[in-house]
Amino acid sequence: MDREIWLRTRASFKNNEVDVHTRLMRRYKDIPSWWFLILTIVGIGASIGTVEGYKAQLQLPWWGVLFACVLACFFTLPIGVIAATTNQVHYFLNPLHVIST
Repeated sequence: MDREIWLRTRASFKNNEVDVHTRLMRRYKDIPSWWFLILTIVGIGASIGTVEGYKAQLQLPWWGVLFACVLACFFTLPIGVIAATTNQVHYFLNPLHVIST
């Protein structure tokens, strides 16, 4: 199974045929990477600002926001691979459920 996935991935990079979606998206300019970096920094900064501003109500330290971001980045790849290979998307509400399944 893993070998088949690897061979198909290599074949797709060697093949110069362009699919319909790639051909249609070539009409638009690429978004620069710095734009995504700025949005990430602003989003995390707003989250930390909210946590610090409502410290009594939220009871979450600022490093908890950073830990949540790292945890989300860590689980994005395995959940994405599972969703892509099984064609089933599960919206996990509890990270422990992801670990136990």
